[in-house]
Amino acid sequence: MDWKLMDDAANIENRNAGNGGDLVKHTVYLAVLRSLLRQDPWSKGLLLRECHAGRGAYRMPEGDSRCRLLSCLYSSSTADAPILLQAQSSILGALGCWPSGAEALQWYAGSALVNAHALCWGNANCHKLELYEWLPETRRILRAVLDAAQPGALRFWNILPKEEQGEEFDGEAFVERNIVHWGETEPCAS
Repeated sequence: MDWKLMDDAANIENRNAGNGGDLVKHTVYLAVLRSLLRQDPWSKGLLLRECHAGRGAYRMPEGDSRCRLLSCLYSSSTADAPILLQAQSSILGALGCWPSGAEALQWYAGSALVNAHALCWGNANCHKLELYEWLPETRRILRAVLDAAQPGALRFWNILPKEEQGEEFDGEAFVERNIVHWGETEPCAS
């Protein structure tokens, strides 16, 4: 099924995607992540774990108040464009959702796709991305969006719990239980 047609209406967090706080958070987060990836030891392999990963891409309904704010991301894209604009352009372009202009705005790429883009798209390094999301339907959409963004590519990401486990998943509790066991090994070590 086409990920654009999939719905997770029960996820009340979807209404926060693309708001002002989200834009600031993603801009700062992306700048810090890119900085880390230019330095050792992170440049050799980073395992990023994200709670509340969301659905990956969010439809912006026509007339939604977030559209006015998000329109700042859809100015002409150039090499020296703001960091979040570059990421949104690349991600939504790969998904076939990049608008012809701000008035055609329909989609916003969330943190899971921003992380995937920063870590692995066009990158030969061996970074990994582990994503946690509460609702099974939201996880199903996230898997579909990530597959659509890089069809046939080597899967560098993992979404917990496994797809066949159709239950709610508390990523924060998972981190709390397991963090003491996570070591300092490189994510690509065999």
